[in-house]
Amino acid sequence: MKPVWPPIEFKPIASMQQEPSGAPYDFAAHGVPERPWLQPYHRMCVTKLCLIQGDEVKYDFLQTFEILKQFDRLTRGLKKLIYLVVFPDHVYPCWFCLDERFKRPQDASAWESLRWLMKEARESCNTLLSLHINMLDAYRESPWWETYEKYDIVHKQKDGTPSKGTVWGGHQSYPLSYYQEWRLGFAQKRIDRLITLLPDLQHHTKSIHIDAFQCWENNYPSQPSPYLGHSQERECETMRRIFRYWRDRGIDVTAEGFLHKRNEDFAGLQPWCWLPYHKASDLHIWDCYPPHIYSTASLNLAKTLREHNWDVKQGLERLVFDLPRLVINYIRGQDLEEGRKPTYPFEREPYIKTPRAPFKPLPKPFVLPMPWREDRAFMIRREDDLDVTWPLPEGARGASAVKICRITSEGEKEQCVTTVNNGYFTFCEAEPNRPYIVIPRF
Repeated sequence: MKPVWPPIEFKPIASMQQEPSGAPYDFAAHGVPERPWLQPYHRMCVTKLCLIQGDEVKYDFLQTFEILKQFDRLTRGLKKLIYLVVFPDHVYPCWFCLDERFKRPQDASAWESLRWLMKEARESCNTLLSLHINMLDAYRESPWWETYEKYDIVHKQKDGTPSKGTVWGGHQSYPLSYYQEWRLGFAQKRIDRLITLLPDLQHHTKSIHIDAFQCWENNYPSQPSPYLGHSQERECETMRRIFRYWRDRGIDVTAEGFLHKRNEDFAGLQPWCWLPYHKASDLHIWDCYPPHIYSTASLNLAKTLREHNWDVKQGLERLVFDLPRLVINYIRGQDLEEGRKPTYPFEREPYIKTPRAPFKPLPKPFVLPMPWREDRAFMIRREDDLDVTWPLPEGARGASAVKICRITSEGEKEQCVTTVNNGYFTFCEAEPNRPYIVIPRF
């Protein structure tokens, strides 16, 4: 049974007296973010998790908590930031239609359950949770459609007809004008209301992900609002105000792309993007900026679960094989932030839409330190049939033996303990291409 969304009254307010600046930030002149990032995105596993597809709830919040516990065991102690997709597209621009099928039986509402989930993830899964939201699209099915259309926030042609955007999940989208929503105070009100509903956003997570945060849609590449005569630069100026409005409230804004359908990449205002490639220019975000300035995803949790038909066990098993890229990204970001030449230079294949482009060259023999761990653990991977002996990395030198563990979503499963001879150890049972955790013993 589909939930019925309650109507929500939303009246315009007077413009702000002290609103944030819409001026461009000159990153090239300053070389640092306008304000320090509130999370170390390059030293975290930042990804997305889809809990809903269309009107179908794939995981309720109790099931999500179990996924987070397993994902924490898989990522071996690394801090995580996960953006939850909890709103079906067709409720936008409303961010407050949270499906009650998500909630725990003992809670009064899905919002109460979401607050519980954010707290539990933070305290027991080494995971900060935030939301994936959208500020570009509106749908006729949304409880806010009538209001947003009435006040011309919906993009319109010169004759006043709403402009059609992309069809998502069988629902026709209509792009919005950032400037018009901001001018009327609607953007500020929905931002503040979301922060009030989810205090963790401001006090702990300090990050929000705005999907499709871009300057234009496919159907109107030149002028965002012919009906009102708004210029594209005015829309970009408002995007800068939105970045700063969230940041004034202690929250970074991350977004889908960095140059995708934009006039600028907002370097110094945006710390992280989901899609690191820009096809038109054949640029990767790290062709342009070091990871501590502008980072991207290393593991695609959302896509992997979807590809495995939402089977959590199969999806997480697949992600085991992507863990080396996560470690390499961490080390590379640490090197560049601390002024060292990268141990693993960034090389990539041509344009790939998803954040799964491999790093080349990979180290051989494949030995990766895991700098965030206190037990000096490191990762190994067998590359071919002859590759069964590995050297100890610098942080493990002096060890007399090593414990070798298989990585699973249930934790590290001990495979064997083997002695170290002249700084090398042998593990003949290693499966090709599967990473293992090695813990030195002194």
